Amino acid sequence: MTLFVLRLDPALLPNPDADLRYALPDALAARSSGNFRGSDWTSFDYENGSDALLLFLEAERGAEASATLLEFLHTELVLGNSLESAIAWVRANESWAPLHPPGHAHRLGVDPW
Repeated sequence: MTLFVLRLDPALLPNPDADLRYALPDALAARSSGNFRGSDWTSFDYENGSDALLLFLEAERGAEASATLLEFLHTELVLGNSLESAIAWVRANESWAPLHPPGHAHRLGVDPW
């Protein structure tokens, strides 16, 4: 199982609907043919010191999931929101590595898992 964290800043979204915490994982699960788990398996939190939503996602096949997530962030609209402003991390070798945008230096505002 490969773990991902997706950070969504409501200030950067035209429709920062709280239902994103359910709609986004379900859309990603459908897009990935079930590689990503849907909202029934997704947890969320809010970043310490901000209003940013953090989605904790799981996928069966890590390399494939990383590629799917990157494409998804650049092409999908979820509840009217472009996801290109999202920041993403992937759990690799027992540490969190930046995934999107490449090489970002933003630190996670919570301690996931």
